[in-house]
Amino acid sequence: MISPAPIDCRTAVLRIWDYLDEELDEARMAEVTAHLQHCRGCAEHYTFARALLDTIRASRTHAPPPDSLRERVVSVLKKEGFTLA
Repeated sequence: MISPAPIDCRTAVLRIWDYLDEELDEARMAEVTAHLQHCRGCAEHYTFARALLDTIRASRTHAPPPDSLRERVVSVLKKEGFTLA
């Protein structure tokens, strides 16, 4: 396997959110992984972002939104000229 190309801290930090969402291609995922293994500063950015996402996921409720919310959204869309099937 070919080693990932080295990337700088700016590039790593700019890719962190896409990295966490696994939205990068395989080569870019490998570049960020390699960088995070060797850069303490960027690893701290990663740790913060990971903790933030985990906290948001944990705080979400799995209950469906109330019908009144749907009714309000549909009403606003209709007032804006949208037609709903």
